[in-house]
Amino acid sequence: MHKAIRNLTRLVWPAMAWLLTIASVSAAFAEGEPLHGDFPRAWVSLEYLNLWSASAPTPFPLAVTSDAAPTGQPGSPDATVLLGNRPISIGAFPGFRATLGGWFSANDRLGAEISGFATGVRAAHFQAASDGEGNPWLSIPFSDVTSGTPVESALVVAQPGVRRGRISADDASIFGGIEADGLFKLGSASRSQPGQLAAIGGLRYITLWEQFQLSSVTTEMSGLSQSRDDVLAALNTFLGAEFGLRGGYRYRRVTLQLMGKAAFGTTWQAQSAASHGNFPGNWAATSSGLFTQSSNTVYIPPQRAFSVVPAARLRLSYDLTQRLRATLSYEALYWTNVIRPSNQFDREINLSQTAGPLVGAARPAAQHRQSDFWAQGLTAGLQLNF
Repeated sequence: MHKAIRNLTRLVWPAMAWLLTIASVSAAFAEGEPLHGDFPRAWVSLEYLNLWSASAPTPFPLAVTSDAAPTGQPGSPDATVLLGNRPISIGAFPGFRATLGGWFSANDRLGAEISGFATGVRAAHFQAASDGEGNPWLSIPFSDVTSGTPVESALVVAQPGVRRGRISADDASIFGGIEADGLFKLGSASRSQPGQLAAIGGLRYITLWEQFQLSSVTTEMSGLSQSRDDVLAALNTFLGAEFGLRGGYRYRRVTLQLMGKAAFGTTWQAQSAASHGNFPGNWAATSSGLFTQSSNTVYIPPQRAFSVVPAARLRLSYDLTQRLRATLSYEALYWTNVIRPSNQFDREINLSQTAGPLVGAARPAAQHRQSDFWAQGLTAGLQLNF
């Protein structure tokens, strides 16, 4: 409940600030009376995006604390899962979008629009650390298949009086895309009508890059230290045809627009796994982490999956002058069949390959778990009309 209130507050304050800005700028340019009832013939806009997105899935425990020696079973008495079993929120994507469009036929019946957006890197961070005496116990549970039979086990990162340590995780992602659409005006083609409805058809391209890193550092009371890093990355690229409708209604300086569309096409899914560690008796970097061993530290070329990408937008615009318009929008997007790196861990591990050649089952193995991705939030911008 508190999280929902915080998210709502993050949406309301930018909206209020933007509306106050619109009011102050409008007063300064009041002499530029807009052409009431006319939709623009051409337009160019720049918007700031603030989008929240689907959390990163973690299907099993990655960090556990307890008051006694860990048994490797996250559900054992006194054990508390600190990371895993639930998604990791990655917060908001800040970014920008530019759009260029217009009607080019003699009767304003046919038009086109091209739009592109990109976000900055958004990262979520987790860390759990013991004190200098190794309190509390910290461990990373896994299933040990070295003997051929799965046995629940755990990598002890911190142990009271024996070793101190920390477990950390970072999820970083970048989101962007381009749309190129044709517009066909339905009903009256006159720009002076208060309402306007147009059919949309074109191409949509979207890309999502994401990297998840799980790290642990353990220092024995003698001063000897060991570290492990598991790095998984995934790149999803969608290309498909999209179709939809866009309707608008103008009243004096205000325009309300609603758009809905869906894209159908192919998502190319590429992923990689890499690791390095520093272990007692072997101070050089090695090719082995915990969940990334020689059996799965590979680059997997893109695999194809059919995806659907529906999107919707509600936009409120206010004409500051005849040519300049301020916009405030709420929009949402849903993307089926993507791969998220935090969802690709294999918790079955054959430890024989940590210090030598693999003997037995080639685990951990590369995974290909698909999930869905969504993004929603507010955008605010300025549009220049012609």
